[in-house]
Amino acid sequence: MTEKGRRDFCIECRKETEYLLQKKHIVKDIRDKKYTFAITVAVCAECGEEMSIPGLIDKNVHLLLLDAKALSKQMKSAKFRRDDQLCSLLLDRKLDDFAVMLLKTYKVNASLPKHYKEALYLYTHTRSHPVVTMSDNVMDADFEDFEKLVPTTESAVRDAYGNTYWYYYKYKH
Repeated sequence: MTEKGRRDFCIECRKETEYLLQKKHIVKDIRDKKYTFAITVAVCAECGEEMSIPGLIDKNVHLLLLDAKALSKQMKSAKFRRDDQLCSLLLDRKLDDFAVMLLKTYKVNASLPKHYKEALYLYTHTRSHPVVTMSDNVMDADFEDFEKLVPTTESAVRDAYGNTYWYYYKYKH
């Protein structure tokens, strides 16, 4: 798409010239994925170089913000679907599949959701060759206490650990 009849100073030609407004696609990396955005550029009708036109940057920033909002909605929607799948794997007790998918979705660190950390901790301590490991001093002590309590009654375990994934995994069938 081009428009004619507009004039401004071209720093390459060093004079006032007509310019054309054209769409230009730029590619940016966001979270290790490439995204393409369309911006408007002014191109000198004589030399073909891009020109800086008053108000054009503002217009492009506005368009990029609209694109960013749409992209953000897409990313949140995709993250929600992945979280839904991860939770489904946990409910089905598929810890191996959960661990693999978790690695594709999250950075494994202390900021993981509580039950994801608990599930990953359980996975780490029940597999001889886990694809990912989770370690935390407080969780180490809690899990050790949980395992010591398991041989007792379920109600004792429920009272102490009823709000954990460990309890769900062990007792909810």
